[in-house]
Amino acid sequence: MNPMPDPIAKTAAYLNAISAENLRINAFVMVTEAAAQEQAASAAKAGPGSAIRGWCIAVKDNIDVAGVRTTNGLPGGWVPAEDAPVIARLRAAGAVILGKTNLHEAALGSTTDNAHWGWTHNPLRHGYTAGGSSGGSAAAVAAGLCDAALGSDTMGSIRVPAGHCGLVGFKPTFDAIPCEGVAPLCWALDHVGPITKTVADARAMFEALADPLEPVRAPEKPRVVRLSAFEALPLEPAVAVAYAESLGRLEALYGPVDTVDLPGFDPVALRRAALLAIEADAAAIHADRFDDFSPGLRKMLDYGAKLSAPRLALALEELRQAKKAILRLFREADVIVSPTTAMTAFPLDGPSPPGHSDFMGLAVFAGAPAISVPMPMAEGELPAGLQLIAAPGRDMALLDWAEAVEGVLQPG
Repeated sequence: MNPMPDPIAKTAAYLNAISAENLRINAFVMVTEAAAQEQAASAAKAGPGSAIRGWCIAVKDNIDVAGVRTTNGLPGGWVPAEDAPVIARLRAAGAVILGKTNLHEAALGSTTDNAHWGWTHNPLRHGYTAGGSSGGSAAAVAAGLCDAALGSDTMGSIRVPAGHCGLVGFKPTFDAIPCEGVAPLCWALDHVGPITKTVADARAMFEALADPLEPVRAPEKPRVVRLSAFEALPLEPAVAVAYAESLGRLEALYGPVDTVDLPGFDPVALRRAALLAIEADAAAIHADRFDDFSPGLRKMLDYGAKLSAPRLALALEELRQAKKAILRLFREADVIVSPTTAMTAFPLDGPSPPGHSDFMGLAVFAGAPAISVPMPMAEGELPAGLQLIAAPGRDMALLDWAEAVEGVLQPG
């Protein structure tokens, strides 16, 4: 990214762009114009410093910004007195907060088809999903309305919209970036991370947001593997072609990509187990406001509230065993590769296709860093992402590898 040198001028340009474009795509639900102008003036006075000084950031509306209403995609909301730690760190780095972005209701969904705040459209094709639940954040970046955006990811909610919008979405190691001040969905699975235009931008955001990590030396040529269970999942033809092309370029960069079997790993069954955990937590979190939800989401909360203890325990044990198997695999392999989603963006006025998030759960319940980078698509096709997953704590190594992969997938 080549940001404008003057934060004041750049902020004004983005605010003008939001005024002109947001009505069409519904990425922002609130624009904090006066506060952004004040922050830009402060950044201009501060001079060179942080890598993201003067960057203009969009914030998913489940993250607290002091004095700005947080709705979490629901009616009403609350006005926090304090910034979430991630916002405080952005401010300390000299970033400018432009406003809050739309999300799927309570962050529980993958399309950003919000009954209360409206659809968010994919800037690349109107009437199509931008993905979710961080769809407003991805749409804002893809439409050129900000430098980068914050999202949250409990079951792919950063990586899915990044894939559908042709962007980079980075879900870090669990707890590498603090989740305090972020409306919870599932206490054991929630993550916060950036959606950006490039891997280099994701790295700059991560360095500003993350707690200090132990430096891990990354081999220049990681061992990259595919999982046989992932390879058995059906792909939309355009995604299958792009994935095959991406694997070829990846092998030219890093050597053979072996297909390995992970005993007992069933991505569909584990997605369902993770969804049970999410529904149970969400039912507890929102126990006093079920009536605020649309009928579809209310049904999910009702289901979570009525789950039997033995059934929930079995689902959690499935996730625990899968995590153990994945961590064992990372003793022998450095990176797991897969498509981000099995399909490109689809129309908002239709149902979400089955298996939309089947590739997403593994990194979440393993607490592992994962990144989606755009694959090379045939002319006229909507974007799709390639997902790379590394062992917990290897965030910087994964960013190194992803930047090299990005270079061969999207040269120039």
